[in-house]
Amino acid sequence: MVGLRFTILSTANSVLTSLFIVYFPVINIAKSVLLASLFSGVLMGLATGLSMRFGLSTGGMDIIAMIVQKKTGRSVGVISNTINASIVLIAGIFIGWPNALYTLIGIFATGQVIDAIYTGQRKLTTLIVTEKADLLTKALQDELVRGITILPSTGAFSHHESSTLFMVINRVELYEMERYCS
Repeated sequence: MVGLRFTILSTANSVLTSLFIVYFPVINIAKSVLLASLFSGVLMGLATGLSMRFGLSTGGMDIIAMIVQKKTGRSVGVISNTINASIVLIAGIFIGWPNALYTLIGIFATGQVIDAIYTGQRKLTTLIVTEKADLLTKALQDELVRGITILPSTGAFSHHESSTLFMVINRVELYEMERYCS
């Protein structure tokens, strides 16, 4: 569903993260629980957003969020927040409501930062000039599930015939589109 490269990089990311957690010391830099939940949420969002932007995941619910985002076009941060908040609300019965509420604050901060880095839900208009329109169109439609308009084009200098693929994507899909076009 997410591809071999994504799976390999995400697995490597999860293994390295686990090793870092074991071998790097924990430093308590915030005395306030509220500040700690906000700061940890921002750091988690930064790590997750950057990972997703470069085509991998942190191995958590962001994988599900990315799959749902591909199918629905909704914000990864909102999807991730909804999944994680549901889990925390159920867990609130066991961990206590103050802890659950601080966790929800961190989750909200994480989702906001993920969206700022990874998606931003901004649409981009792409124009791809190619001589292999059929092959590239098939690959892009299979991967991105987007409509593509094919325009005949001619180079102004060389007068060489080619095709221009016109496609509107969101920032999430930019990295994948660039991979297929190179």
